[in-house]
This record gives sequence, C-alpha cells and structure tokens, in this order.
Amino acid sequence: MAKKMIFNNGEEMLSALMDGTDLYNAETGQYVFNYNECGSIAVYYLSSNRVEELKKLSKEHEEYWGAFLGPGGHIYDDPSYEDFDEEWSFSNLDWCKEYYQGVWEDVSVHAS
Repeated sequence: MAKKMIFNNGEEMLSALMDGTDLYNAETGQYVFNYNECGSIAVYYLSSNRVEELKKLSKEHEEYWGAFLGPGGHIYDDPSYEDFDEEWSFSNLDWCKEYYQGVWEDVSVHAS
C-alpha cells in the first residue's frame, strides 16, 4: 500500500521530489518525479488502466514508473538550469506551488 502524503506548500512537495520520492495523485491522474540531476521534474497524466499496468511493471522489474513511460510527459526545469528561459518557462517550483494540494501517494520503488 502506497504511503499517503499531504503537503503544506509547493516547497515541501518539491523537496520530496528532489529527495527521490515519486508521487501520484489518484484524483487528478498526475504522476510526477525527479527527471534529472539538474532538478527538473516530469509530469504525466495517467489513466487508471495505465496506473495499474505501471504498478505491476514496477513491482516485477523493481523500477520506477517513469522507466516505462515514453513521450507525452511535461518537463519543468529548475530556474538554475542553464537553458531555463524565465519568459517562456514554468519552473519546477511553479508547478509544485500550483498542484501540491490534495492527497498524493508515494509510489517510489522504495515505497513498494
């Protein structure tokens, strides 16, 4: 059973992501995880059928959900990333501040 997580603000959520926690919100279908060593996060919107498939694959292969996802996610960079464009980019923290509310599940490999 996945650990339920509730965040008080976007900074708490981003901190959990940077610590390696993968998060899923069953109500919204959002799955978010730390995408790279530059602090970027990736966000996917998943159907309930896809979530069940990812749970099974993750358990079988001891791999995070993102390993089984291809194109289709959205990447939000850290503002310190060299290619970050303030005029056109929504940062990782901006995204977390927008979406931290609700109940999130820790779906990291270590949580299984």
